[in-house]
Amino acid sequence: MTDPTIDRHMKGFGEFVGYRVARWEPDLCAVQVTVDARHMNIHDIVHGGVVTTIMDKAGGPCGLMREGEDGDGGRTALTISMTVNFLASAGPGAILTATARKRSGGRQIFFCSIEVADETGRLIALGDGAYKMREAAQKPRDP
Repeated sequence: MTDPTIDRHMKGFGEFVGYRVARWEPDLCAVQVTVDARHMNIHDIVHGGVVTTIMDKAGGPCGLMREGEDGDGGRTALTISMTVNFLASAGPGAILTATARKRSGGRQIFFCSIEVADETGRLIALGDGAYKMREAAQKPRDP
């Protein structure tokens, strides 16, 4: 990836899982992963944790970019809550895309709906997330 803002959001765990940003604009973020052996569970289908991870990774950034900005302005998001309903399974080679859309929010808290579909458009999961935005100058507190 060449965009430093996207790189910042995808490093660490993102590199391990292998997800990537497919689309990012104000009030929308789509994250994609191509399912391979590391994503499978004992039933030879994609692990629910992988699906949940890409949903969460799309949900946070979807509320960070503002109109007229190229990137997130240094803002980050912390997940407050997220619900997931699994509708179908996916196997090796599937390309899963989690698309999050910001639905409402204020200065610090925002809410989004998230759906995951495979490359054929079949819905794999639906969910909702609540996120707390941190402005660039804010630093997380120690536990």
